[in-house]
Amino acid sequence: MPFREPVQHAYSLYKQHQNFIELHKSNAFARSYMKAIGHYDFGIDFKPINFNLWHDSASSNPNELIFWLEYWHQTYQFVLKHFAQSCIFVDYDYLCQNPQNSIEVLSAALQIQPSNIESQVSGIRSATKHNLNTTMLSESLVLSCSNIHEQLQTISVNNSQR
Repeated sequence: MPFREPVQHAYSLYKQHQNFIELHKSNAFARSYMKAIGHYDFGIDFKPINFNLWHDSASSNPNELIFWLEYWHQTYQFVLKHFAQSCIFVDYDYLCQNPQNSIEVLSAALQIQPSNIESQVSGIRSATKHNLNTTMLSESLVLSCSNIHEQLQTISVNNSQR
């Protein structure tokens, strides 16, 4: 399961949501197709996964960055609590900086030969880093996300400390 620095990751999700809203407004087929295949992750028909009923009391909406940071928080908190032992976590930021090493350790974790996925190394691109004004985000939420991110880094298969 890949993860990134929380605020940057949340912003990327927010932008994807905005892109799909525009696509759905301009392309009825794209909207109906995504509904037909059950793809409700972004766009006009977005249906967030309601981990531990968090969405019932969410203070923000999907058209705001804070919503996506809350969603990131709830997602990874839930996965860490319930599936940490059965997931293989990959630090995407580290993967982009050290693709060869990351592919090797990921291959070992998946019990496959590195040659099976080495051809994918050339397609790995670093995510765009955005200069974001985070003053509108809750300090406690940002701190909690940072703590979760540190936990994920610690248990990631491509942990830079290994």
